Amino acid sequence: MTWQEVARFSSPIEAEIARGFLEAQGLTVNLVQEGAARAMGVYVGPFGEISLLVPEDQAERARELLDALQRGEYQASLPPWLPDEPNGDEGEPSSQEE
Repeated sequence: MTWQEVARFSSPIEAEIARGFLEAQGLTVNLVQEGAARAMGVYVGPFGEISLLVPEDQAERARELLDALQRGEYQASLPPWLPDEPNGDEGEPSSQEE
């Protein structure tokens, strides 16, 4: 299998989010970081970059999905058991003002 880089990230959190998103869409994903940087926990500069790789035949679809994600075309939805507002007040002003 031939792998192709479709994105680079300076943050491991962003890389993991992208990986999870693409895997949820059915793509195969591999994240790669320079060995020494990973061992030392370096996430700055060129040594800290994380490459997102997919099989060559999935590269075009992966780029399309990541572009759509960047444009905001995908939105996370909350589970039905969570309230819409963190404090459950449906966005009404707080009565704690004095």
